Parts: sequence; C-alpha cells; structure tokens
Amino acid sequence: MNSEESDLNAYIVAYDVDTKIDKPKTPDQVYSAIKEVLQSYHTNGQLTESCWLVLTSKEVDKIRDALKQAARECDRILVVKSARVAAWHKLLSPTQWVKENI
Repeated sequence: MNSEESDLNAYIVAYDVDTKIDKPKTPDQVYSAIKEVLQSYHTNGQLTESCWLVLTSKEVDKIRDALKQAARECDRILVVKSARVAAWHKLLSPTQWVKENI
C-alpha cells in the first residue's frame, strides 16, 4: 500500500432523491450528477441502488457538500465514515471488493 492509499478513509454514502419534484433539476439529472460525484473519488463502488462505498482523503463534510451541489434542497444525503466493520447480503459490488475496501 502506498502512502496515498494509507491516507484514504472509507465512507458509506446513502441518498434519497425525491422523484415527485422535477425543478430545478429532474430526478434523472440529480441521479446522474450524484453518480458523477461518487465516481470521482479514488475508489468507489455501488452497494445498493442509492448507497455507495467511497475511499478518499477528503473529510466527511467536503463529501457531503459536493453531493449537495449535485442534489436539490429536497433530496436527502448521508455520509458516514466507516469503522471498517460491516455485514451485508446481496450487494451490487463484489463481496471480495467490499471486504477489501470497507
């Protein structure tokens, strides 16, 4: 593991996009913008439809703020620093990848 990788923290990011509201962005635009932000992090993987695991050196509030820029006021965002202890069933990302990165 190089020094850049040792400075990375694992974060669980969950979000809800209000599909009943289509202004100032449509739900599809929000989903796209959020996905773009999440995929910009060093390592990322989609765990469920609206929950991701990202590895980054950024602080939790910086991640939240980037996602707020992509979302709308009515959408919900949760960013939690992982304690690297977890249990799961049937995630979208491969189990081995989650074990190695969570």
